[in-house]
Amino acid sequence: VSDTVVKVRKGQSVKLPCTYSVRQVSDISVMCWGQGMCPISKCSNEIVRTDGWKVTSAQSHRYQLHGAIANGDVSLTISNVGIRDKGMYCCRIEIPGLFNDIKRNLNLKIDPDSCEMLSPPFSISALTTRAPLTTTAPPLTTTAPPLTSMAVLPRPTTPPTTPTSDTTTSATTTTTAPPLAITAALPEPTTAPVTPTSDLPATTPSPTTTIFQSNPASTE
Repeated sequence: VSDTVVKVRKGQSVKLPCTYSVRQVSDISVMCWGQGMCPISKCSNEIVRTDGWKVTSAQSHRYQLHGAIANGDVSLTISNVGIRDKGMYCCRIEIPGLFNDIKRNLNLKIDPDSCEMLSPPFSISALTTRAPLTTTAPPLTTTAPPLTSMAVLPRPTTPPTTPTSDTTTSATTTTTAPPLAITAALPEPTTAPVTPTSDLPATTPSPTTTIFQSNPASTE
């Protein structure tokens, strides 16, 4: 007994292969197809039977044997496959004699209709979703730098403000001190010259007195 897996999409036709060797007319044998594993004899849930030359019975028109039956090609074709068709199938060639039958088990697997129909939309959805994600990523990156810049700017700005205030105050105090010193020094030299000037007029009357003494001599 050999097992074969056959896959098909829903709504399509599928061929379940089964052949045996026919070298002469005496090799032509009766055969049957059934749903389920091959039993000890015959076919359980028989769906097709031949007399070795042609189909003698078929459970449905969807079951066809398109091969040369008399040449040993008894492959089963199932049209318009549905979910109900999935499962094991038995191809049995009934050879005369004990345990001479040729048996083949085939496992038919049906891809769900949703998988077949939704494959293109899934691809489109994947592409559509990736585009927004890529577009959204740059704004997130762009927003991050402004936050970093704002956080850095306040820190450097605060330290410079304190030293600048101290430096300005020191400069102002130093500049104000010299004018006060100069103003206090200027009145002292100004007062000193005034005192000698008032002493000079006191000395001037001596020459005036000398001039008056020369007048009596001219009277004599």
